[in-house]
Amino acid sequence: MAQRFATFVFILLPTMALGQAADDFLPAKDSGKVAASGSVAPAIPKYETDDAAAAAAVSRAQDECFPYFARSGPGWTCQGTATYQVYKNPTATRVARKNAYFQAYNTAKSMLLQTMKGVKARGADVFKTAAEGFTTTEEDSTNISITTSQANETSVQGLLRGYVVKKLHDDGKGTVQVVIVITPRTITAVTRPSVNMVQGQSLKAALQGLLDEFASGLIPPVGGKFIRSADGKQTAVLGFGSTVVRTSRNRMAQKQLEQMAHRTAKVRAQTSLLRILKGDQNFWKSREMESTEQESKEFVRLAADDPLRSEYPEGVKLLEQSQETFMNSWRSESVFKAVVDGKLPPGVVVRSFASKVDPMLVYAVALYNPALTSQTQKLDRAMVEGVPVESVGASRSPGDDKLKPGVVYGDAKVAPGPSGEVTSDDDL
Repeated sequence: MAQRFATFVFILLPTMALGQAADDFLPAKDSGKVAASGSVAPAIPKYETDDAAAAAAVSRAQDECFPYFARSGPGWTCQGTATYQVYKNPTATRVARKNAYFQAYNTAKSMLLQTMKGVKARGADVFKTAAEGFTTTEEDSTNISITTSQANETSVQGLLRGYVVKKLHDDGKGTVQVVIVITPRTITAVTRPSVNMVQGQSLKAALQGLLDEFASGLIPPVGGKFIRSADGKQTAVLGFGSTVVRTSRNRMAQKQLEQMAHRTAKVRAQTSLLRILKGDQNFWKSREMESTEQESKEFVRLAADDPLRSEYPEGVKLLEQSQETFMNSWRSESVFKAVVDGKLPPGVVVRSFASKVDPMLVYAVALYNPALTSQTQKLDRAMVEGVPVESVGASRSPGDDKLKPGVVYGDAKVAPGPSGEVTSDDDL
């Protein structure tokens, strides 16, 4: 009876302690539940106790990927976390937090890369024991040593594109989280611009809705997003970039620092857009090493030049008490690299602006609109080849009034980083 009880506890405890659900290890599928908007809700694991649910929440704060069933079909959601430190200099805090978002975003990408491409693994485990001793007319003496070592290396590389930022979170205590998602719809959006993300009465209305979110502070410092008009005839892709405005007591130098921040944010937004449209080559490698040495000694061997050899001509000194030693050493390292090299389509509109939440942060948006690209290509052809261009009337990019550059000096207090849902479940 005792044996059955022990077996039962062994099965129950891992689920309670690890907070995992079986759904985390199975293909995503339609739960059959339809949200009010008409989209299919992803299956949500059920837990019998609040402790188990809390443990699951803690587990999901790690760098992991989970199967995700979106409205357009099965996909993956991956999350990355990173930490930053608050410093006396608010500029240093802003830079540290920006870097944390960048790290969390790329960690999520590395998780997605491992999931989508498959990981190449290599490992070596070594276990070594040794014993030696001697016997005299008075006693036995024995030395024992045990050495174990483990070395594991995993790596993966490949092309990623069609992923979007789903959620951002800054807990205000030095930890940020970025969640990205890839679904059939987000992948199709790259190859077929008529199927995209945010619904609106027109492309202008959809873009205006995003600009309103940006004004409230919910703008991703990295990554990108797709937008489309309700009829699907107008589409656009957004790439995001950001940087921190450095400070100077010299007014002219400060102006140059502001201009430099806007230029940097724009370049990063353009690069983000290129990563989404063309994809980037990603490489991830992790190496974990650990070794343990354990010894039990009852005697020591003396070197030939040891002064104690005169007292112990046999070269062996017995110890009054057994000496026990234990040493465990470890090393962990990982590297992630994402390289993009290509050309953006003509007619990409790039705008930068200071955050209203924290004016010392500059964000930029690079927008690819296929219709605008087509117009620009016709103008370029007319310019180069002298081909007449049909007049289509005057127009301007929607939302120009919202994207005005300029930095207003704020106080030393650093506002919390962007937090909230960037892409809703209905759009996936």
